[in-house]
Amino acid sequence: MKFGKTFEKSMEDHHIPKEWIDSSIHYKLLKKKINKVVEEMDHVGLTHEVINDKHLLYYYTFQEDPKHQILPNLKADEEYGARDDSSINDKMLTLHSDILFFQDLYQQYLSLLKFNKIQSSLILDRIQQLSILIKKLTNGNNKNKNDMYLWREIFNKYVEYKLDLKSQFNSKNLEIFVSNVKENKILKKFKHTKQNTEYFQTFYDLNLELLKFLSFENLNTIAIRKIVKKFDKNTLLNSSKNFNKMIVFEKSSLSTSTIEQVISTDIVKLVPQLDDYLCPICFTIAYKPIRLQCNHFFCIRCMIKLQRRNEPKCPICRDKVVMFATEANLDYELMKFLKENFPKEVKQKQNQNEKEVTEETLSQLYENEKFGLAAFDDNKIKQYSELGQSLYDKKIKELTTQLQLFKSILLNFLKEHNEELSHDLKLRNEFIQICKTVGIDPLQIYNKTDSKMNEFYFELCVRIIEFSNSMQKINGGLLPVKDFLSNFQELGITFKDVEISVNLLSKLNPEFKLIQIGSKFYIKNFNIELTNDQNMVLEAVNNIGYISVSILRDNFGWKLYRSQTILDEMIANGYLWLDIHNGESLYWDPAWINKME
Repeated sequence: MKFGKTFEKSMEDHHIPKEWIDSSIHYKLLKKKINKVVEEMDHVGLTHEVINDKHLLYYYTFQEDPKHQILPNLKADEEYGARDDSSINDKMLTLHSDILFFQDLYQQYLSLLKFNKIQSSLILDRIQQLSILIKKLTNGNNKNKNDMYLWREIFNKYVEYKLDLKSQFNSKNLEIFVSNVKENKILKKFKHTKQNTEYFQTFYDLNLELLKFLSFENLNTIAIRKIVKKFDKNTLLNSSKNFNKMIVFEKSSLSTSTIEQVISTDIVKLVPQLDDYLCPICFTIAYKPIRLQCNHFFCIRCMIKLQRRNEPKCPICRDKVVMFATEANLDYELMKFLKENFPKEVKQKQNQNEKEVTEETLSQLYENEKFGLAAFDDNKIKQYSELGQSLYDKKIKELTTQLQLFKSILLNFLKEHNEELSHDLKLRNEFIQICKTVGIDPLQIYNKTDSKMNEFYFELCVRIIEFSNSMQKINGGLLPVKDFLSNFQELGITFKDVEISVNLLSKLNPEFKLIQIGSKFYIKNFNIELTNDQNMVLEAVNNIGYISVSILRDNFGWKLYRSQTILDEMIANGYLWLDIHNGESLYWDPAWINKME
């Protein structure tokens, strides 16, 4: 199919509006003007035979006058052959139809630039208007926190389906994203259902319009290049090189920046994301936030533990600031922000902190006087001291009896439903969850009976060993759990199954461990512990697939020597692969490279 028809069909397939098409490159009309140029060339004697016989290079130079009219000038290069003045005259080099062609094309190009600029501005305005409306409904001060969590869930799915990256921004991914939102009935859970449904529809329409606009822009860029190339082919006159210098194929702000910068910055990021406020040590919400002198912040419990271990260095920048932290370092403004925007996570964190304090009291590990941030816990320790001791003395026998009884019931259930548990994924997960809820290791129960569950997990252990060893040269011994599940999805295994199997393996070989880096879990198959710096690098690589010295410098403030040393060690161990792109060394996660292949 010729490009003219392809151009029209592509416009139709992408549902480009008629008013946009009117502002696009008129490819077929320009093609007709090329035919007129060829006719005039034949009329003045500048035929293809003459051009080929004389072995001269005919080419155009271009200038733009103050009125933005382009002025083409046809020349013959004598260096490519001996010029015969009797056969090549000025009349042959002074055409009229070529001027009309280039001026028409240039004016269409200028009009297209103006249209793209206006359309980009309109779309950006709509994005900003929508962001204001959503922000009102998801404001942390709003009494109804449910809507905020639901929009956060929607935007997390939006990012999950790669719609924030330009290379993956397509209608197929967009439709999958919308279908997933509808299947999970998220829109029906909103308190202000009608309003939020309308906003979501507007959000969807904006994405569709962005897709159309990016396609429209790309098609017109191709059309300009194609028509100039066709001019050179039909006339044997070289114009592309110098004409392309006159035309800068500028792209609008919507296409030069990623979709994440356009939509995610104005809409997705206006709903605070939990990942931005996690403590870098425990990876839970950083409540109560202690902001150190280096400006990095952590949850109070992790800071207390660092001070008790007498570790003076900040886990991120390694400045010796930890021991100087006191109550004055509590960031009250950030603490208020976290309570307003993440009430569920804050409550969970508070419960977790109180539980840790109680456990410390009961174990009587910290009887001496405390200083710095540890003094914060003194009052609570006193409050829980008597209660904890009482619970320990009066309830321990009762709890032990109840747990033994419950364990016996679970054992009988396992014997009765042994076959079902080995094949039914849902039932097996519920059974494991019940065991964990009451603090019973499911493996202890499996070992007390000739359970087929044992066979299942032993087989899974073998598969983990084989697959981990086969991939060790590629990933250095850090196997993403997600990759393992993907390769063995036909077995119907889950993350919990992998967790149980790795725990089994760790008893036989301590090198096998399940570790978490950022939001991802890995099966570790080597006996060297990762440093804090290596963990930070791997967490950063998880986001974009690669890292570089400049990224580490800009985001973490690392010196060149520190960055290069860490990256060289990780390459030597196989955690990263090196690729040199445009003179810059990029260090890739092997798992991302496999995905791209």
